[in-house]
Amino acid sequence: MYLDFLDILLTAKEEDGNCLSKEDTVYVEVDTFLFEVCAIFWILYSLAKHPDHQKKCQEEIDRVVSEKNLGNLNGIKKNTTGSFSLIREREKERERKRDKLEYLTKCIKEGMRLHYPVPGILRINQSSITVNNHVIPARSTIVIHIYSLHHNAEVWGEDHMKFKPERFTKENMEKRDSFAFCPFSAGPR
Repeated sequence: MYLDFLDILLTAKEEDGNCLSKEDTVYVEVDTFLFEVCAIFWILYSLAKHPDHQKKCQEEIDRVVSEKNLGNLNGIKKNTTGSFSLIREREKERERKRDKLEYLTKCIKEGMRLHYPVPGILRINQSSITVNNHVIPARSTIVIHIYSLHHNAEVWGEDHMKFKPERFTKENMEKRDSFAFCPFSAGPR
């Protein structure tokens, strides 16, 4: 029997055997899935609009994949035993491979900065905050407009609408506030 994404969500159970809340589970999971699909779409769009960057990403992927001549990013041949130590080793190898995809990572971050799929996020402050001599009382709902954050010319430069992966070099990232780029929001929910 074939189960699609929605079937899996509707039949999912908690560890104690209770069914998950259909409304909460379906909405949360579908929202997450759509967010990820949108993000991937815009990253691919950015690369398609900039073939020079796309070519550099492809060359980097080809180099990393071919390092062990195994033809995959996992870098480990399939083993059907599924032992935990093998799984941990596979994950470590994947992380080592991902760490070598530096240029691709910069392009992904720049695509997320330019075309963030969620326009804003909400947070409730736990204590009062003073911003520019204006007090925001505790328990206020604060809207963070991600588009404005990711296109702030004072942070990203007058060319903030251009696709420039070099914005995410280690040196450039160290110059910016750690919250200038929030691809998946930040802080307590």
